Order: sequence, then C-alpha cells, then structure tokens
Amino acid sequence: MCLYGQVMPYSTGLKTPLSNFESNLNYKEVPDPEIMVTFPIVGDQHNASFVAWTTTPWTLPSNLALCVNANFVYVKVRSKVSGSIYVVAESRMSQLPKEKLKTESKPKEPVKDSKNSKTKTKGSAADKTSSDDSSYELIEKLPGASLVGLKYIPLFDYFQEFSDVAFKVVADNYVTDDSGTGIVHCAPAFGEDDYRVCLENQIIEKGPDLVVAVDDDGCFIERVYDFKGRYVKE
Repeated sequence: MCLYGQVMPYSTGLKTPLSNFESNLNYKEVPDPEIMVTFPIVGDQHNASFVAWTTTPWTLPSNLALCVNANFVYVKVRSKVSGSIYVVAESRMSQLPKEKLKTESKPKEPVKDSKNSKTKTKGSAADKTSSDDSSYELIEKLPGASLVGLKYIPLFDYFQEFSDVAFKVVADNYVTDDSGTGIVHCAPAFGEDDYRVCLENQIIEKGPDLVVAVDDDGCFIERVYDFKGRYVKE
C-alpha cells in the first residue's frame, strides 16, 4: 500500500506499514486467483478490447492505467466463436482462452471391414483427420509503441474524476512476456512499478490524493459501493 509517498508492505491485522524485514519474518505463499480482464478501447474501428492479466483482482477497482512494452509486437485477433476482438502481445496469444467452435453431431454410420466382414464405426481414432484448432483469427499486428496514449473504458466508475489523465495506455520495460498477456493493469497505490509508471506519466501526483480503495482494515471503502466493507481477500 502507498504510504508517505512510497509503496510499502502493510499489515491489515496490525493496521500499520511493515519494513521489508518484518514482512519476510512470516512470509507465506498463498493461492490467489489468476484472471484476465477486458478493457474496451475507446474509438477502435473494430470495437476491440485490451486483455490484461492479474493475480490481484482486488486491485482492479483502483485501476488507473494499462501498461505495455513499447518493444513488443501486439496482435489484434477475432474470436471465431464469439466474434469478440482482443489485443494482446503476439508472444502471449496462446494465453487467450481456447474457444471451441460448435459443430453439429452426426449419427455414426456402420461400415463393413472387407477383411473380416465385421462392422466398424466411423469416427474412430484411425479415421480422424487433423484440423486447425485455432479459435482466433489475426486481424493485424501492432507495435507496442503505437498503443501508447490510447484510451479505454475502465471496469468501474469509482474514480471518474481522473478520466482526463487516467484510463490510458502507457509503456515501460518492466512489462515482460514470460507470463500474462503483455498488458499489465496498474493500480498505483498497490505496486511499486504501478506507482512509478503512473507518476512518470502524470496520471498521479505525489501527495495525499492517491487513489486507495481500501481502508486500514483491508476492506473496500464506501466509495467502492459494489464491494463496500468487504475484505479484499474474500
């Protein structure tokens, strides 16, 4: 959590920031949900959406920006099933959910085996032919740098007063292609890189007005009315 102008470990049980040493004293690995979230691109001719990946979905109400890597190649692809169009890093396209085309099932017809006069059923493993199982078609490739500055529709309207400077794409080399989609959601109060990138791009300023959607107990504040009073890990 961001306190005193820097992002620090924080204990909701003790209601106090912790030093790095203190936070490592009882370090535990805990399971967190891994989700992908779509953000519709404002004014896109294909009505495409950015796909961001996060393991901290409780930070999404505090989202103020999306970050890409300007050196990556991104792709705009269309789902062959739903028709929805998404933008992700080309190297991470395999992470998109595999959507299967619906096919009409046909009754299996018995056929005779000429050697032993017994019947077989069509559709056995020996009769199957390979097919293209890709559920997305490529529309275009885009350099990461070309995405910078594009605006998107935020998931929530809790912090609409930031609309003039926030809810846009920025770029930084901390975005990697070894996990996720190549697009990182930024909540500056809850990550050092998020805070740094948003500060550098004039989305936030140093001071007490930083967007922090949770209270000292780790519960969403009244402003986040859909989840008011709910603990972030619930």
